[in-house]
Amino acid sequence: MNILETDRYDIMMLESEIKEWERDLLDARSVVLPSGPTPTAVQAAQIAKDKTIADLKAKLDTGRRDLRTMVRDAKDAYAKWVATAATSSTSTSSTAPVTTAPTAPAAVAAPASNKMKIADPERFGGDVESYDAFKLQCLDVLSLRDITNDDKKIRYFGSRMYGMALEWYQMYAKVRTSNLAMAPATPEETERRTREFHYFEQEMDEQFRDPLAVQSYRSKLRRAEQGNMSFPNYITYFENLAIKANMDLDTQTGTFMESLQPEILQTWHPTSIPSTWR
Repeated sequence: MNILETDRYDIMMLESEIKEWERDLLDARSVVLPSGPTPTAVQAAQIAKDKTIADLKAKLDTGRRDLRTMVRDAKDAYAKWVATAATSSTSTSSTAPVTTAPTAPAAVAAPASNKMKIADPERFGGDVESYDAFKLQCLDVLSLRDITNDDKKIRYFGSRMYGMALEWYQMYAKVRTSNLAMAPATPEETERRTREFHYFEQEMDEQFRDPLAVQSYRSKLRRAEQGNMSFPNYITYFENLAIKANMDLDTQTGTFMESLQPEILQTWHPTSIPSTWR
């Protein structure tokens, strides 16, 4: 599939997430319900299991739909890039040279911006499982668009929220407005104003970051399998899990080797995982 490299990476990461959700759905379906002390307890456990399965199905459906849209948009972007490059090449080659009298050197035009364009992330509704990805994507946008003002950074995050997350942001903004109107400001408020975005991140992390996220990613790292993923894609997937689990890659040699396809193990026998596997 011919697509731009930036789109290829985004598609690969979404594919990895979808595979992860598929494994979670299989785990949820295989949960054996306890006998329970009462029929009511058994019924409650069944309801909880059904809800978990339904939530994972909905997440999978959304992810697959997003993947189809992402692939279609990536193909369109590549086609436009090819057409633009072809038009530019034709225009340049068809221009005949013109002989003129010597003149003073013309001013050199400023080069076009080479900054990578990046789309806004999906709006965040307060789901702890998607918080880390949402925050990382927003920080990438802030960096690539040169948004350095703390006020604009905070407002950008708020603009990408909805539902419970937006309700939290509205309460935060109300308190923030009240604090900014404080005159004279207390020493604590003065310090907060000098590092507003830093303290905003802290409050946002406390509200939305899953306290058990590291343990969850470590569990997923132990259960990781290459499956049908290509070797380069699986390396990226495994690295991503290890980073989220706060695990040193050099300590994960055994886990990585056990998770590979048998045919790869027959031809590759490293004693350790190098710092870069590519």
